[in-house]
Amino acid sequence: MRMKILRKIIVAIFVISITTVSAKSQFLRFGPKVGISAAKAVVDESFSYDGNQLTYTSGDRKVGFHAGLFGRVTIASFYLQPEVMFSSVKGQINIDGDNNLSEAWDLSYNKIEVPVLVGKSFGGILHIDAGPVFNYMLTNDAREGGILDEVKQNYNQATVGYQVGFGFDISDITLDFRYEGNLSKLGDSVNFGSESFNTDLRDNMFIVAIGLNLF
Repeated sequence: MRMKILRKIIVAIFVISITTVSAKSQFLRFGPKVGISAAKAVVDESFSYDGNQLTYTSGDRKVGFHAGLFGRVTIASFYLQPEVMFSSVKGQINIDGDNNLSEAWDLSYNKIEVPVLVGKSFGGILHIDAGPVFNYMLTNDAREGGILDEVKQNYNQATVGYQVGFGFDISDITLDFRYEGNLSKLGDSVNFGSESFNTDLRDNMFIVAIGLNLF
């Protein structure tokens, strides 16, 4: 008799524990996240330098990577998802001018991104989300193609953008597909030698990322 009661108590404790862990995992998700991006430097400017009329325009998309942490707090089917990501982003700018001048510049910059997204889950699998992303520039580099010397793109250290996208939650795996754009200028000037010209450089990117829930 006592053994039967003991077995019932053990089974009850096991069921309660499983239910509690399941509820907790549905309420809170946290873990590492990695991804890749296809970024485009968006700019369209023209200016005169050293007797040449130059155009400064967008080039091809370039692949970069992201790595960091994500968290998600869910209430009913709605959630808040902050993230802290290290992002290595690449882009390209075309410089064209007189006398058959044509050059493609590869841009490279590293930044910390902090997206704060609000989302909704459908059926516990599909989710959609959107929100602001706060960026802080760590390092940047511009590599010339060899035709023009002493050219430097100047960046703003802190910028604000937005992300919008959708994804899937499969067990402890989160898969996200997002678009990111700028609400403020990524770069506001470019130096050609000793001369500086105003620019409105922004970027946008398509991001694919995967996260692992550790809870």
